[in-house]
Amino acid sequence: MESSSNISDSTENILKITRSLRRDLDRLSQSQIEELYKDFRGEFPKLYALTMSPDFEEKKLIYLLSIKDKIYKDKNTTKMEGDIQVGECLAQQYIYPIVGAPTLEQRQQALGVVEKKIASQKK
Repeated sequence: MESSSNISDSTENILKITRSLRRDLDRLSQSQIEELYKDFRGEFPKLYALTMSPDFEEKKLIYLLSIKDKIYKDKNTTKMEGDIQVGECLAQQYIYPIVGAPTLEQRQQALGVVEKKIASQKK
């Protein structure tokens, strides 16, 4: 693994580092990993912890990073829209299998509540 100093938060760099970290989990000690990836861990502590988790799913990370890129590169996508997309993805995986998916009416109602809350915070 090349040093993770001078980390850029580009999707390509993040994926490169997380893939390397996952490979190193099988061959290095915890202290070696902590030393080798200290810059990455310092800059992205939650992503570092997620990558270290046995439940890590690269496919989900790629999806989340694509939403991040869409928000920053495509000025037509707002942060709220990105948050909604991410929330929907996670809900489909973790919540809907347990309690069922909301109806279209329930989704629209929830969106209205969120929009009102955001509008009141801008005042």
